Amino acid sequence: NNLYRHENRIVVEAGYSLPSLAYYAMKEGYSGLEWAGGIPGTVGGALYMNAGAYNSSISEVVEEVLVMKGDTLEWLSVSDCQFGYRHSLFQEHSDWIIIAARLSLTLSDSEAIETMMMERRERRLATQPLTQYTFGSCFRNLDKPSWQYVDALGLRGYQVGGAQVSEMHSNFIVNLENATFEDVHSIIKTIQRQANQQFGVDLVLEVEQFNWKQTTKQP
Repeated sequence: NNLYRHENRIVVEAGYSLPSLAYYAMKEGYSGLEWAGGIPGTVGGALYMNAGAYNSSISEVVEEVLVMKGDTLEWLSVSDCQFGYRHSLFQEHSDWIIIAARLSLTLSDSEAIETMMMERRERRLATQPLTQYTFGSCFRNLDKPSWQYVDALGLRGYQVGGAQVSEMHSNFIVNLENATFEDVHSIIKTIQRQANQQFGVDLVLEVEQFNWKQTTKQP
């Protein structure tokens, strides 16, 4: 997977590492992707989810996205992509394939960008279970951070099998030892059910589930 830059514009293929892209932009002295330095995944995944952090998201730097619709390649403008909070048009078209994106960044000071990215990295290491096996943030934020709902339910540290709600940050589920999908799924459904019963809120997953067994028993 490759990227091509002309001045402040970058065309990057969907399989390119998102953190690698963020650090490339930093080294070249371009701002707009500082938030992405600590988010694992690919550019294509970030476009699909409209990934973001620190009140920023990838949609803010997107000009166009190249998609394959059947046998046809088509560039979609940023408005055509219908980006929203952790949402894009691509989530409604599982038959489309994201190929690449054209991004527009802002010329800035590489040292200042690096300082910001390093500070945020240290903050993540201090507050999130990044040294454990986890798929990242579990639920999308609502009127307040989702971890506050989990804590209010008393489920910080809640464990099923080898999976546990992180003691460090309760919007993460960690794999303590040989956790199965069923272990993780049970924790997710328990949190969602109790949050709805006690607070009347529907906690929506930030992570995508796919290829799971439709016969999974509900807890």
